[in-house]
Amino acid sequence: MAKTVYVEYNQDILDICLQETGSLNNLVAIHEANGFESLPAEVKAGDAILIPDDVVNNELVIPILQGKKPASINEAAIQELIQSGIDFMGIEIDFIVS
Repeated sequence: MAKTVYVEYNQDILDICLQETGSLNNLVAIHEANGFESLPAEVKAGDAILIPDDVVNNELVIPILQGKKPASINEAAIQELIQSGIDFMGIEIDFIVS
């Protein structure tokens, strides 16, 4: 039976693939199991992703990632950070650090 995983904030399908199988070689199998049409698939936080049973797990990587949730920041998240931040700071020639 396929395993169901829920996408966390700032995760994409590549993060889920790496988190659950330890390898990006399983990306196509995960795409096919979920019926995605584009590669890579657009997913958002809360989406359910099926991980098929027939994927080959990388047993060297999975223990390293156990309990961790890899998250790639995407363009929308970058724009959100830019809009909510202080914009930028400039250091002039008379900046003194003591």
